Amino acid sequence: MLDELVTLIVAGYETSAGTLNWAWHLLARHPEAADALCIEAAAYGPRLEKAADDPGLAGLIFAQQVLDETLRLYPPVWLYTRRALQDDVVEGIEIPADADIFLAPFIMHRSAAFLQSSRNASSRSVSGRTDRTEGRRSAVLSLSLGPAPLPGRVLSRFWKKMKIHLGMLVQQFRLLPVTDAEPDLDLGINLRSAVDIYLQPEIRTPRT
Repeated sequence: MLDELVTLIVAGYETSAGTLNWAWHLLARHPEAADALCIEAAAYGPRLEKAADDPGLAGLIFAQQVLDETLRLYPPVWLYTRRALQDDVVEGIEIPADADIFLAPFIMHRSAAFLQSSRNASSRSVSGRTDRTEGRRSAVLSLSLGPAPLPGRVLSRFWKKMKIHLGMLVQQFRLLPVTDAEPDLDLGINLRSAVDIYLQPEIRTPRT
């Protein structure tokens, strides 16, 4: 029971907290995206605060795109393994049964060889769903794929509270970077920043 609880904390709570940490880091460096998110959230009005069970939150399309792009750039689990069940050959490389296969989403997500080039985050697949235009799977696998996905895929991928968090705060504050330096990475079990990320809050002028 204790092991299961620890797993839920590491793979559920920490993945959500880490994703929001990196989301604000990116929004602070892309104020135009933060402004667009603010406009989208403001359309919900006061009911956004109480919308945890509102299926209409699916309308927060840009908020979803922000979270998706955050996970592409900063996947919570930057490296994980799978074990080959039988002998196989992939791209001409022989893989014996019981071989450990290491996958590094952090590297794959930033490689043009694996990721479809696009300037629009909404056109990127981050769920691993089949790309209908080419009939193959996306190489974006922020929360793992297959029959044994990360527990955080259930706890953080369907995001209502994360959307509410972003939507409520972005209407109140504009967060500005304190430094232009990118934080170094702490490559532990989950991908973290090696140092605390400090942002300067600026109160937004209420929209009229």
